[in-house]
Amino acid sequence: MQTHAKYFSVIKKYEKVLSLEEILNMPATNHFLDREERQEIANSCLEPDDRVVATLVVNTNHPEGYELHNITQSGLVFIMNQEKYEKGRESLITILIARLGQLERYAPYYVASAHTRRVAVEHEYRGLNF
Repeated sequence: MQTHAKYFSVIKKYEKVLSLEEILNMPATNHFLDREERQEIANSCLEPDDRVVATLVVNTNHPEGYELHNITQSGLVFIMNQEKYEKGRESLITILIARLGQLERYAPYYVASAHTRRVAVEHEYRGLNF
C-alpha cells in the first residue's frame, strides 16, 4: 500500500474575500454531500454575525489544482477549487471545523483573532474536528 505525505502550502491571499452568503448558496460536490454529519455540526458552529475573514489560495498538490480556503470568524474553513470557481463552476468540496493548529498553518497570510483562536480551541476540546 502506497502512502504519501500530506502537502499544504499557502500561496497568497485571494484577490477578493468571498461572502459567507455566496459560499453557503454554492452547489456542493458529492464529496461534500457525503459528509452530512460534518455539515450539520459546521452549521451549528456558525455564529449569527459570522463572516468570511480571509480567502486564501492553497496548494495541497491535488491533481485538480489550487484550492480556495475561506476562513470564517467562527473557525470554519470552506474549501473549493480555485479554477472551477473562476470559471463559474464553483462548488464546495468540504468544510473544516478548524483546530487552532490548522488555523496557524495559514500564517503569515492569515492570523486568527483572539475570538477565532478561542473558538478553535473549543472545537478541538469538544471533538468537533473529524
